[in-house]
Amino acid sequence: MSDDAQARFRAELDALVGKPVGPAGPQLAPDEVNVPMIRHWADAMEDRNPFLATLATNSEFHVERYVRPGERISATTVIDAISDEKKTAIGRGHFVPWITTYRDDAGEVVGRQLFRLLKFKPEAREGAPS
Repeated sequence: MSDDAQARFRAELDALVGKPVGPAGPQLAPDEVNVPMIRHWADAMEDRNPFLATLATNSEFHVERYVRPGERISATTVIDAISDEKKTAIGRGHFVPWITTYRDDAGEVVGRQLFRLLKFKPEAREGAPS
């Protein structure tokens, strides 16, 4: 890719930073917080290795306060940044962190999640079908 093409592509990537991921505006959760789902979530946490097949991602979750049964939670997700192209063992690509902000009915922030993924083009491997 020429230097001019790389600069144009970088400008397109930078224009995405701070933009919503998905529809604009808060996305209302389909259900109220409820005791059975709290129990399912707690049971699920007993799984010591739920993301074994996930590559090149990480997630950080910060709880401002615990949600209460009966509350309706909404979420807004924005692209936080897009890295310069990186060469990794699985291919060249860009790390893209998203930040999701969770709010209660009154608009109070109850938590935030950082989710980072690698968008990449796989390297061609010898003997692999093309």
